[in-house]
Amino acid sequence: MPRVLIRTADQATPVSLPPGFAGEATSSDYFADYAGPDVPLRLHAFELSRATSLNFLAQATDRIVYLWKGDVDVQGHPLHEGSSFIVEHGAQVRATGDAHRSVLLVFAAATPERQQRTGGRVHLLPTQSVPRASLGAPNSVSGGMHADSNCSTCEVWLHENSFPGASDAQRADPEAGLHSHSEDEIIFVTAGQIRLGARLFGPGTALRSRPTRSTASFRGPTA
Repeated sequence: MPRVLIRTADQATPVSLPPGFAGEATSSDYFADYAGPDVPLRLHAFELSRATSLNFLAQATDRIVYLWKGDVDVQGHPLHEGSSFIVEHGAQVRATGDAHRSVLLVFAAATPERQQRTGGRVHLLPTQSVPRASLGAPNSVSGGMHADSNCSTCEVWLHENSFPGASDAQRADPEAGLHSHSEDEIIFVTAGQIRLGARLFGPGTALRSRPTRSTASFRGPTA
């Protein structure tokens, strides 16, 4: 599998509801062409209209959900754009659209952890409750932590970052925007643009990468 895969919104593959889901939502698989056993992370986008539902059935893996667009009601609790929720392995929950168009991004491991935590719970994190921090001037980088894998019953990670637009000098600097990580990850552009090499990619772009060292500079929020 390539170390870096990039898919724009129009490259995501429309699919029937995958195993573990039921309801009236439409769905797409961002990396349907790379879904073998050696691929550790999956990303599906689900679209709901008002009063249509997506049922999360009990699964063997934890799932973390980011509400990219619109509003939903999760078991009687309203969640607005920018909120998230976790459906642990063994848990079930229903999300119902509460806007003309709501889009849920569902991130999950392809296979269960070898030593899973207890599971069985659902966690809701409204956008106004997301812990946030800002580095302030002069770089204006800010971020929010939705999940940090320290939960006693599940093991998922999701954070969002907002970067200012890179200057011409920064773009000319080969070390500007240098990004590295020690785990597999998916970056999703929720707004603004991300520069990868000489190209700019806008909202709806997903970047999946293996542990490596790569260069990317950012314009606007990402999640």
